[in-house]
Amino acid sequence: MTIGQTNVNTKAAFHMTMKSQLGFPDWYGVGWDAFWDAVIAVVEMPDCLVLQNW
Repeated sequence: MTIGQTNVNTKAAFHMTMKSQLGFPDWYGVGWDAFWDAVIAVVEMPDCLVLQNW
């Protein structure tokens, strides 16, 4: 999976992009602890994740 980051210029924008692209649940807390919880236990992550335009 490739996720473009051209319009991401804040931490909150990064988290919202990850939430929408990776299918995080509505209760996702938009922070690093919530991100870690989501990627290890909540959603099935792709085998490869590429972040473009960083």
